[in-house]
Amino acid sequence: DIYARNSITDTKIRLQAMYDRAHASGARVVAITVPPTKTYSQSTSKTVSLTKELNSWIRGDRSAVDRVVDAEKVLSNGNDGTKPEYLQSDTLHITVNAHGAVKAELENQVMKK
Repeated sequence: DIYARNSITDTKIRLQAMYDRAHASGARVVAITVPPTKTYSQSTSKTVSLTKELNSWIRGDRSAVDRVVDAEKVLSNGNDGTKPEYLQSDTLHITVNAHGAVKAELENQVMKK
């Protein structure tokens, strides 16, 4: 949504609806932040800002979310981008190793608690 529409308003609405429905059904809701995007070849200051805003919102205090897995933090190069070893050649999508790192954080944040 960030790159297609340059907006995250609808994204927030749709995510919140999913979180609410899942939580209302008794499911435990785990939200995962978006990987940092500054390293994407089509990234702009606006898309970096929108990614940060969306991730801040995901981390926010909402009763419909039980845990947050911070993929942004796990994959970050420390400069709003993703570590190169975690990026596929298109500079947007993450590698199998990156998925493994997020999975390890999921296990740490969710499965062991």
